[in-house]
Amino acid sequence: MNRAPAASLQTLARHAREAGILFERCGALAGVALAALDRDGGSTLVGALEERDRVLEQLAPLVAELEVARTGMKAKGRMAPEVHHLQTIIQPVEEAARHAFSLQARLAARLEERRRAIRTELDQLSTADRAASAYAQRQVVEVRRIDRAS
Repeated sequence: MNRAPAASLQTLARHAREAGILFERCGALAGVALAALDRDGGSTLVGALEERDRVLEQLAPLVAELEVARTGMKAKGRMAPEVHHLQTIIQPVEEAARHAFSLQARLAARLEERRRAIRTELDQLSTADRAASAYAQRQVVEVRRIDRAS
C-alpha cells in the first residue's frame, strides 16, 4: 500500500497553533453565547453560534491531521524523539480544546434549561388558551340559549 508521506513536524506545529487559536475562538464564542443567553438571547446568541459552527468547520481537518500524526507516532513507540516533540506540540491544543468543550457544555446545559422553561411557558399558555376558548364557547352557547328562549 502506497501512503502519502506524513506531515512534517514543522507543518504539524503550524497546524497545531492554528487549531489552538481556533479552539480558543470556540471558547470565546461560547462565552459570548452564554452572556447573550443571560441578557436576552436574540441575534447575538445566534451570531455567536453561527460563527462557532464556521470555526468548527475550519477545525475539523486540522484536528483530523493531528490525530493521524499522533496515531502514527504512537505506532513508532514511546521512545521515538518525534513522539515527545509531537506531544509538546499537541498539549496546548488539548488544553484549549478542553476549555472550549467545558464552556460549550455549560452553554448546552443552559440552552437546555432555557428550552425546558420555554416549553413549560408554552404549555401553560396552551392550557390557559384552551380554558379561555372553552369559556368563550360556553358563553356563546349561553347567549344562543338566551336568544332562543326570548
